[in-house]
Amino acid sequence: MFIIELKEFKPLTSHQTGIKIKDIVKNQLEKNDDLIALDFDGIDVCTDSFIQQLTTILSHEITFDTFRKRIKFTNLNDFLKDLVKSKLFSASKQVA
Repeated sequence: MFIIELKEFKPLTSHQTGIKIKDIVKNQLEKNDDLIALDFDGIDVCTDSFIQQLTTILSHEITFDTFRKRIKFTNLNDFLKDLVKSKLFSASKQVA
């Protein structure tokens, strides 16, 4: 498992930061077949546009099926869990 500790990229307040992390994820996906964990330990809040880069946009760029199989979100607080779930729900509807 390849772990990306998001606290290293704080503050998570822009889509530019989301793009940077999204590019790291895509790069890692190309290198090997490991599961990729986005670790939110120490993150209390982030912007909607940041999460959109790591959910909706990433899932379209790598396919929703690949996203579902290879990307894991860890250590989310309730606020972030709800935000991620809503974005992924929207992304899954766009696939259908």
